[in-house]
Amino acid sequence: MSRHWIEQLSRDKGARGYGHPDNYKEMDRLIFERCVLYKVYVCNFEFEFPVLEEIEEYIDYFSQKTHPSSRVDIGAADHWEAQTRFSRLPLRLLNNHNRPLVLKALQSALDDFRKDKQK
Repeated sequence: MSRHWIEQLSRDKGARGYGHPDNYKEMDRLIFERCVLYKVYVCNFEFEFPVLEEIEEYIDYFSQKTHPSSRVDIGAADHWEAQTRFSRLPLRLLNNHNRPLVLKALQSALDDFRKDKQK
């Protein structure tokens, strides 16, 4: 069973990777408070998306049964490795049983979020 919802950010809630609202000036705070996070809960995992385009990227990723290497070429650095946003996902989401469930939940959420945005 999956769920999806839109969560309004507030001064009380910082978002993963987006900094804490107390670090913003007054004008930035007003902009921050108008921001939302699109959340999808499926297979005991909660996805958090700042923009709808990111959901589309995850749909593309979960549409593929096999995935290319997760190693990222970052130029001339000798021993540096970088991770893609997908390499930190739990492997249980990619197994043959859960992958279609995740894909269906993300697609359903994206459709609903777009309908809400058009209102």
